[in-house]
Amino acid sequence: MPLISVIIPFYSKIQGLLKNSVSSALSQSVHDIEVIVVDDCSPVSAVDELADIKDERLKVVKHSKNQHGGIARNTGVKEAEGKFIAFLDYDDVWYANKLQKQYELFISEDNEHNSKAVVYSKCKIIDGKREFTRPRRKIEHGERIGDYLFCAQEIIQTSGLFLTRELALLTPFDNLKRHQDYQFCLALEAAGAKFVLLDEIVYDFIQIPKQIDYNFALSWLESYKQLLSADAVKGFKYLVVIRAMISAKDYRKAMMFSYRNKLLLLFFKALIKRAARLTLKQLKVVK
Repeated sequence: MPLISVIIPFYSKIQGLLKNSVSSALSQSVHDIEVIVVDDCSPVSAVDELADIKDERLKVVKHSKNQHGGIARNTGVKEAEGKFIAFLDYDDVWYANKLQKQYELFISEDNEHNSKAVVYSKCKIIDGKREFTRPRRKIEHGERIGDYLFCAQEIIQTSGLFLTRELALLTPFDNLKRHQDYQFCLALEAAGAKFVLLDEIVYDFIQIPKQIDYNFALSWLESYKQLLSADAVKGFKYLVVIRAMISAKDYRKAMMFSYRNKLLLLFFKALIKRAARLTLKQLKVVK
């Protein structure tokens, strides 16, 4: 029986990414692992992508229809045999000591043996030609997850999570097409989880450009706002909804939404930031 089960949900139209993530998992300094890839009825076949990898620790499970990443992760957790679960997105890459460091930190934090510790990690975010590190700080004692994510604007991303299988089974992902990591963190908080930051960069979070559906974001907020403070609700509206509206160039809708929610200053802040980023891009193209 393996110590750690690595769960990789897979749905992609792009070839070549899955092999990199799986290879980074199989190359961990901790060898007592299994890697479960859940092919969520992907247009690109996981079996075809991984045909060159011959490792008995690798297993592919296939959904008969697409059910989104959260349900694919739930499938992986149910299939898992390890005591611990670590999630990895198919387009991200772990460093070789990631699991070792998380396991050691978990053991040092779990001194009451209640198995409620959740270790999350710093990562290098690669967004095109931009590279930066997040989170910038740990979650403070008594700070709520929603405030950490949407007010402090820090991240707890799925590829950096490490927890017991028991806790993962207790707090499954909901069936969502987006914001799965937000929902999972809120569910963990509700179950009494203690979030512990591994204050070291141990993986690359590779961002693939995606248009955020702000109508879905509003629907998500309506479903989960009872788990958020009033400040976190405002933070989500700015960080996710308003910025998505501006990105979609629905400026009038973004301004009216901001006005109704008393967030006009944040609307103009987002507008200025977007204009500055576009200007910098144009300058780099000219150079």
